[in-house]
Amino acid sequence: MGEPRGADASREGGFTASRAQPRALEHRWRCLYSAADMVLIGHSQRVSQPLTRTQKRGLAVVAVIAVGLAAWAIARSTSAPVSSNGCVSVLVPSSTGGGVLSHCGAAARSWCQTEFVSTGDLAKRVQAQCRLAGIEPRRS
Repeated sequence: MGEPRGADASREGGFTASRAQPRALEHRWRCLYSAADMVLIGHSQRVSQPLTRTQKRGLAVVAVIAVGLAAWAIARSTSAPVSSNGCVSVLVPSSTGGGVLSHCGAAARSWCQTEFVSTGDLAKRVQAQCRLAGIEPRRS
């Protein structure tokens, strides 16, 4: 199993100091987290007492701040992209909930002209966004 006893003066009980060290650490960790050390003296009494007026006010302030931050985050969240100034953005249903198709400049004009001659659901959505972007169908 190991080297014979007496071969090294640093051994204790047949194990080298390097093998004995993890056992000592393991024992320390067990002592730190034993059930006797985790007893919360007076905890149930503190928990059963009602909150003071100051504590209630503090909780109310924290709740108001949390609700305010949530409302601010929702209001500031980006909504659907808006088509304007020659850029067209269209929201389309997709496998992950929704997707955005966007084109600007010549690509947008070409895309819009293609969709103006189509009649599908996507074409109708693109046509509406093209008009918002200021792109109209060509007159023949």
